Amino acid sequence: MMNWICIILIAIFAGVPLPANAKTQGGTPEAVLPEAQYRFGAAIEGETVQHDFIMHNKGTADLRIEKIKTG
Repeated sequence: MMNWICIILIAIFAGVPLPANAKTQGGTPEAVLPEAQYRFGAAIEGETVQHDFIMHNKGTADLRIEKIKTG
């Protein structure tokens, strides 16, 4: 951690642009899904039903969702 602080301070004083993710390197994403499942109940055949699942990233790095599988 101390090494990153030194590198960032040197870069700031030298006027070197930092990569956009410099502050998150070494961190980990943390996906939080407050509602992991949803039951639609009775639905009329042929009717479209829909529900939005809200996911939050509580980690310190970008959360990348690369594959979604429905069940």
